[in-house]
Amino acid sequence: MSNDLRKELCDRFIAATARLHRLVYMGLRDDRKDLGQLEQVNQYQTLMLLADQGPMTVGEIAGFLGCTDSSINNILRRLDDKKMIEKARTPHDRRTVMCELTTEGLKVLERIDHVVRERVLPATESWSLEQLEAFVESLESFPPSRAFLVPEKPTELPGWFIV
Repeated sequence: MSNDLRKELCDRFIAATARLHRLVYMGLRDDRKDLGQLEQVNQYQTLMLLADQGPMTVGEIAGFLGCTDSSINNILRRLDDKKMIEKARTPHDRRTVMCELTTEGLKVLERIDHVVRERVLPATESWSLEQLEAFVESLESFPPSRAFLVPEKPTELPGWFIV
């Protein structure tokens, strides 16, 4: 019985976080012009990934986001053209390109965070501080490891799925 309840609660959690993601981040499409001309969700995901993980190779970014090297190269080229990332070949292997978030890329993420905060704050005004704190603490309790986020054997996701 407790396994059934755990599964049900996990299903509700997944549905709720997906809804939260749609409400907060998908609405950013309306604010693209003011947020540094991000044209695609993948560009935003790439900036967030580099902010979280630090410098990464093109292949690592592609693997993490689940796209081809060709697709990620187009995304990175656009971000590089806008000075949001910096690309450089590694000295030990000239075939390997490292990507790093620039100050401009960080500014774009900060503007996005501000917009997101402006959307989230009113939505939480009906909560007590205790409810908000419990919610935040439960989200913060997730393991920060990359292994948690990217399993060794990828799960098949529908084509419309956007992280």
